[in-house]
Amino acid sequence: MIADELNRRLNVGATRASPEAQHAARKDVRLMREVYTQAGYYYVTVCCNQRRSVLGTVSAGVMGLSSLGQTISAVLLTVPEHHDPWLLDCFVVMPNHLHALLFKPEGTDRAARNTGLERASLSTVVGSFKSAATRISRQFGLWGADPLFQRGFYDHVVRSEQSLFKIREYILYNPLLWDQDYLNATRGTDDPFEGWIRSEDTLPPAFWFSGDARVAPTQEGR
Repeated sequence: MIADELNRRLNVGATRASPEAQHAARKDVRLMREVYTQAGYYYVTVCCNQRRSVLGTVSAGVMGLSSLGQTISAVLLTVPEHHDPWLLDCFVVMPNHLHALLFKPEGTDRAARNTGLERASLSTVVGSFKSAATRISRQFGLWGADPLFQRGFYDHVVRSEQSLFKIREYILYNPLLWDQDYLNATRGTDDPFEGWIRSEDTLPPAFWFSGDARVAPTQEGR
């Protein structure tokens, strides 16, 4: 009786989805969980809360990190230590955001299953980084009680080797492109990379790329 009343109240003013629709929705959720634990390259953008420029400044195309920015950079470099087998291909910390290219090698899912370990999803890795970066920044007295980062993050699954090299190039040269960065509130021109990567997001999963074309990690995306 109590359960029936609770269900009735929850469904007041709402149309209950059919069993088929509910099954399809659950299937989509399971699919996305599976996708973001698979081997491959993932381009990630994490923004500061309210996009405040607290991580440093760009001058003459060079990113100068603040003490807070240096701390965020140092924490990001430790991601592979805490989230094996995820690797950090390259990254850059900008005044109000950071870009990172994360890589999960082929064959690691099978090894995890054999050892009984749970596969860490991309969301788990990024969420853990954000929590650690916020906690350590507060411990060092570099940040207060307000959230350091916006909720969530932007992610993009790399579809091809050509896309991989283009994303790497954008990350490594991002300080030089700050004047047209779509996350720069004072930018003077449109960001062509933003338009390109949004169009890439429409490609189907069959185009996803998981080849081994890595480069050594960089400390500041330079």
